[in-house]
Amino acid sequence: LASCHQNGHVVLWNAQSGEMVQDLGAVHDDPAVGVRFSDDGRSIASFGRDSRVVVSSLDTMTSLRVMQSKSMRPPPVGVTSVPVFSPDASMVAVCSGISIHSWEAMSGQAHKPFELPSPALALSWSLP
Repeated sequence: LASCHQNGHVVLWNAQSGEMVQDLGAVHDDPAVGVRFSDDGRSIASFGRDSRVVVSSLDTMTSLRVMQSKSMRPPPVGVTSVPVFSPDASMVAVCSGISIHSWEAMSGQAHKPFELPSPALALSWSLP
């Protein structure tokens, strides 16, 4: 299990014992509002009120990449926005207001954001 916290920390937990496995530290400067594991179990992505998406390695327990777009806005207070990985974990995306931002997970190369007709509350990636 993973949790994200007001202090910007992302924490990993043993789901059976309830014991903390690892505190990845303050990967965000402001509260972390969403967190998700990649399907391959090798990475974790978090999104914070600092408008950054951070991809961390579960092998090394370190941040691999920090991604941000000038047009990204943090979610409103009390709203979570969970980043999602593509099924092969090569890309990561997040909703930000009325736009979706995506990047190559390993290089951090940004794709062109696209606008939505209204604010989105959730994002999911389908299988090819």
